Amino acid sequence: QVAWGQCTGIGVDVHVARVSERLWWADSRDPETVRRALESFMEPGLWPEVNNLLVGFGQTVCVPVKPKCAECGVSKWCRYFRDRELL
Repeated sequence: QVAWGQCTGIGVDVHVARVSERLWWADSRDPETVRRALESFMEPGLWPEVNNLLVGFGQTVCVPVKPKCAECGVSKWCRYFRDRELL
């Protein structure tokens, strides 16, 4: 995307996969499964930005251990937060 200025899909790394699973956007953390799930409901116009947004969010707020749920604006839709709330 950066090199040629073309976006042909959503790039998925561990951060994108984790956030997508926690928000119920994907039922797996497998990169290809997550990519297909995201692309099935996100408009192609959003694809160039979604990787950067989810990676940054996954690195700063929705971290793997002790996520900052109190600071998160989407925790009410989060699988991780709901599971912890029930404990």
